[in-house]
Amino acid sequence: MKIVYVLAILLYGGGVAAQTTLQVVTKSVQKSLPWKPGESLEITCEKAEVEVFPAPAGQQEISLKAELSAKHPLLDSAKYDLEAWQLATSTAGKRTYVRAYIGVGKGRRLPGSNMKVKITLWVPATCPTTLNNKFGKAKVEKITGALRLTGAFCAFNLSELGSVSVESQYGNVDARQISGSLDICTKRGDVRLSDLWGDCAIQSEFGEVRIEAGSRTGNVKVQANKSEVTLE
Repeated sequence: MKIVYVLAILLYGGGVAAQTTLQVVTKSVQKSLPWKPGESLEITCEKAEVEVFPAPAGQQEISLKAELSAKHPLLDSAKYDLEAWQLATSTAGKRTYVRAYIGVGKGRRLPGSNMKVKITLWVPATCPTTLNNKFGKAKVEKITGALRLTGAFCAFNLSELGSVSVESQYGNVDARQISGSLDICTKRGDVRLSDLWGDCAIQSEFGEVRIEAGSRTGNVKVQANKSEVTLE
């Protein structure tokens, strides 16, 4: 495991007199996790930007890179709050777990910094993957294993995937070039789909649904409540 600390300084505010110097402290973590065919991956995050890409052909492991950060006007506070970030990995049975969360131990104050994390994973393309993210965004590309995605206040950008299931609250879903079945359930989020090759089932509440169907698109089913639906 490799860890690198970086300190940056930002200026925030409109005019010179109103500018506030923000101290940004980051920690970089890199890990390699063993994987075998038939095993799956589960990712759980908060306040995270998550990206999942296919590992190089033949690679029998999961590679992970995380950039954890804390931003605060006071350098000492940013450093202190950065330690609240927890990045945990474990394996149980045939499942590998990755968790990124803010953990406050006994006797420690709640973080006052702006906390963020960016996690990039390179996963064997056939690995079934589950992702749960809150207050962030997720991008997944070129994974053929089954995907199950859930989010709250999380935007999903999906492309060139196999079978996908998405449950989203207060987050948009953009998907294209999905070769397998696609099931999406959203509340107060927009859905935009194109170049679909399999069956598609959408449940939408308080959102906009736009589907571009082609000659290869299978059955399309949309259940909408107080939503605007466009099928092209």
